[in-house]
Amino acid sequence: MRDKVKAKGMAEVILRDAKTGKIIHYEKRPNLVVDVGENMLAYLIAGDTTTKGYVQYMDIGDGSTTPSESDTSLAGTTTGPRKSVTYSVSGSSVTFEATWGSSEGNYTINEAGLFTASTGGNMFNRVLIGPITKDSSMVLTIRITITFE
Repeated sequence: MRDKVKAKGMAEVILRDAKTGKIIHYEKRPNLVVDVGENMLAYLIAGDTTTKGYVQYMDIGDGSTTPSESDTSLAGTTTGPRKSVTYSVSGSSVTFEATWGSSEGNYTINEAGLFTASTGGNMFNRVLIGPITKDSSMVLTIRITITFE
């Protein structure tokens, strides 16, 4: 008998040449649903979207410390820009996606996370990626899939 539902995350990172669309870098990394994210799920199941909010944005940053369940924000000193996400649901998984164009996020990126607001808000998860040194010749897409088991 199962007595606990677990939310597990996987991040897929795709860095492309902005002109040709050729993939320059690709990786998949497991990510951590933080304590606030787990609390968010409890409120959402109860139908409450205002107390903790719901995922609407993704952010990137230069922080490289190991994710912790108690994290409430990205660890870096440089973050953003925060992007609106698109999402799709399949079975017991939801996938969020955001893309940073050639003029956005041009620095060394080490982390990403899902958030409830365009600034501030609650962070649902955090993942270490790369490092990826992005410049204006590149476009970055990150997909974060959360699966409930």
